[in-house]
Amino acid sequence: MIEYKTIKNSMLWAAYGDALGFITEMCNKETLRYRTNGVSHVSSLIPWKRKIGGQYGVSVNLPAGCYSDDTQLRLAVCRSINNNGKFDFETFSKIELPVFLAYGLGVGKGTKTAGESLQKKSVQWNTNFFNTKYSQYVHAGGNGAAMRIQPHVLCSPQGSEHEIITKIMRDTIITHGHPVGWVGAVFHGLTLHYCLTHGKCPDINQWEFLASKTKQINDVCVNDPLLNNIWLPAWEREAGKKIEDGISEAVHDLIKDIKKIEQLVIDTSANSFASTEEAVNNYQLAVTALNALDSSVRGSGTKTALLATFIGHYFSKDPLIGLEICVNTLGSDTDTIATMAGALLGACTKSEPPQKVLDQEYIEDLALRLFNISNNIKVTPFPYPDLLHWGLPKSQIDFVGQLNNHLVITGLGEVTPSGEKITHNKGNNLSFLQFARTSFGQTLLLKYREKPQLLKPHLIPSRQNSEIVREEGQNIRGQNQTKSQEKQEGTHMAIKQTQSSLPFVKTTLDDTTNLLIKNGFNEAEIGKQLLKFAENNDGLEKAIAFAAIIVKAKRARLGR
Repeated sequence: MIEYKTIKNSMLWAAYGDALGFITEMCNKETLRYRTNGVSHVSSLIPWKRKIGGQYGVSVNLPAGCYSDDTQLRLAVCRSINNNGKFDFETFSKIELPVFLAYGLGVGKGTKTAGESLQKKSVQWNTNFFNTKYSQYVHAGGNGAAMRIQPHVLCSPQGSEHEIITKIMRDTIITHGHPVGWVGAVFHGLTLHYCLTHGKCPDINQWEFLASKTKQINDVCVNDPLLNNIWLPAWEREAGKKIEDGISEAVHDLIKDIKKIEQLVIDTSANSFASTEEAVNNYQLAVTALNALDSSVRGSGTKTALLATFIGHYFSKDPLIGLEICVNTLGSDTDTIATMAGALLGACTKSEPPQKVLDQEYIEDLALRLFNISNNIKVTPFPYPDLLHWGLPKSQIDFVGQLNNHLVITGLGEVTPSGEKITHNKGNNLSFLQFARTSFGQTLLLKYREKPQLLKPHLIPSRQNSEIVREEGQNIRGQNQTKSQEKQEGTHMAIKQTQSSLPFVKTTLDDTTNLLIKNGFNEAEIGKQLLKFAENNDGLEKAIAFAAIIVKAKRARLGR
């Protein structure tokens, strides 16, 4: 069994690496000194400032330990994993991702475009084929997916590779449509899984073997009813190629990059470098060899995952030095490489980071939640609004509004503003930027109107439920997780619940649909079967697959 401490350390070191790398992200020496009031080398968490809001944005003072979109997205994924370990792609895609754009710090172009597209009622998690002048879905191969997949692995450390890859792909395809993005995410997921199960990062001579395992993505996409019935044929049509070919190309390029690093390292059997100077030199050579300073490939999903694995392997004995070298390699994607490396390092070390990150208590709450899920112990799901009545305000600034004289953020609930209120004028519209704390313990930098609009109650979780979620984390933290009686009772409850919502067996669905097709697509029978799915916890997944099979069969009969 993977200990809670291991899961917690992976999450804390990931957040720590993110907070360090966020300071140096996308800057040169001059910009770094401006952000930090003269600091030219980052070795610890410090207060700093950053321009927020693009070209016409304002400078905001950020507290020590402030993390970026990398950690923000991981926390959103954590909330979207329900109490039986399943990823709720509906709430993540229609609530978390669009709302994330109202508070995200350093959001990547692909993820931003994907989130904006998902605000449309007609776009679902598996039909998000956006195509704008800024970004195109089938070209989105950045690291915005790889950076957020850690929770899927942490909640199923004893799971099979196929199970983990399935979870990662159901998440990744929501925002990224290029195989480089998928392969990078899965490679990172398999590497993290190795760290959890072996207590160390894989040696360099094992990287190519792990890379080859990412080819399982093809089998997952072809055999998963949630991917193969709607998303897969649409992807192959948009991309103009078979998915197997796209994955093979991405894996081939990843293995080529691995060989480049192998050629740089003199002793491939070594687990560390003889000196800090040698370590810095070798990491910089690896970054250069992968062309990871070039803006056109800097954020590549595979290159980022590979550099994170480099740090994870060679600095497992001294994670602080590894992250320091990483975040001071200016011009690289410092925060994302460091946060993914931190996830690996944390899974292999017994110690916590030397400084606390922002919202550390909440991160520990979520780590414990993932630990409990991995051990079949019942947890409370996040109280999302009902998707049946869900609908976002037209303007993003109105995602933050008011209800009952309280400031609230759509989808997430009540927030308490704190600290400096920064005035932001754009034309005649007066707005403010201010940090605020959610009822469940996360700190967000929010932009809102001088007079926030009233939000409808059904667009936010109830205050009572939000407090229950927060209190649960506080209470569980103080409990002894090794009490056998409590664990047995929790496991029994979780097993009972899991038995009532086990994923359907494919042959069962095939039998049902074959019978309906054989009976001539009887409308009453189809409708009755569709409604039956509403009685199950995983009914939405079954209904999607069921409907897709029926529609495809009917179109085939019609000759379309």
